[in-house]
Amino acid sequence: MRLETFQDWGKPDGIAGSIPSTRINEARKQAERILFYKMAMTHHNGGSFELFKEHQHTKEDVDKAKQWLKTNHDVVSITVVQELV
Repeated sequence: MRLETFQDWGKPDGIAGSIPSTRINEARKQAERILFYKMAMTHHNGGSFELFKEHQHTKEDVDKAKQWLKTNHDVVSITVVQELV
């Protein structure tokens, strides 16, 4: 799925990752690599997640976000929504 902007996607439920650095410049760089997500409950086995991929995100960023979701939530499915640039 592709959307024009982040605003078209709506309010996220969270970020799929963490920002370990306490140094402001490093923390900013780390934050740019993290994808936002939305979650919808599908059934008792877990949720369906959407990750919002912006122009600065790499395949590695997406893979890390997917792994973060799988580690921290009960995941049934993950869809990547890509911003049009």
